[in-house]
Amino acid sequence: MSHRLFSIYNARILFLKQISDDMLEIEYEKNLADDNLYTDKIIKLKFKKIILEVGSTIQIFSEVFNIDKIIRIPNLNSKIGCKIITSGINRTTQFLLPSLNIKKSALSYGKGGSFINAFLNKKNDMEIHILFRVSTMFKDNIFLLRLLEECHSYIDNYYINKEHVIYVFKIDDEYINDIKLLKESKYSKLSSNLKSKILSFHNIEHSDELYGILYKTELYRKELEKKLITDIPVGCELGEVINDNEYIEEYIDKHKELTSMLF
Repeated sequence: MSHRLFSIYNARILFLKQISDDMLEIEYEKNLADDNLYTDKIIKLKFKKIILEVGSTIQIFSEVFNIDKIIRIPNLNSKIGCKIITSGINRTTQFLLPSLNIKKSALSYGKGGSFINAFLNKKNDMEIHILFRVSTMFKDNIFLLRLLEECHSYIDNYYINKEHVIYVFKIDDEYINDIKLLKESKYSKLSSNLKSKILSFHNIEHSDELYGILYKTELYRKELEKKLITDIPVGCELGEVINDNEYIEEYIDKHKELTSMLF
């Protein structure tokens, strides 16, 4: 595992490092954070200059991650430690989720929402599996279920544990070729119809990274060259190559591994 230090907001208060692709670790002195001292599962850590909260996001350099879970590490000398399980927005969420024509509000998408990510399914190319955090408020879960069940593409839902539920949707047949292109990481070749839905769903502007990937803009190519410190030939795709992290099966297996590491 890598142990990259990202931020020290205050040496006495917060030490933050990444120990895997899906987990951060923090340390802070007792009584310097507003949290619940009587449980290992924490909803919010509130410091003077930063709030880490389940359902919100944390930015590490240029990447933004969802905070999925915060769990206390017991007996860490004079300091308190926590593991933070995170998930970055993946390519399925960016490029394929908009094809469902479901409003962000119905998906509880965004800061404070229960949406985590959308995934492909290895067993069925024409399905999207959307992962949600189960709310502590029963009425919120019922409201979400009713909204999503009204969608014509809704198929089913299932729980992977008591804290996470997955809703399954069918992708319209018109996007068969787009799914093939997405798996090949050929973002610029996606259909104009899907591109339009992507821009609308994510409120994308011409200067945004997602626009640069979809249309292989010169502006974004130059930005990427500076970031990667390498030349990128004109005409190359500018998005990362799709990997196994886009599949729900991989997420479930990895989530089990991460959970086992905490205890």
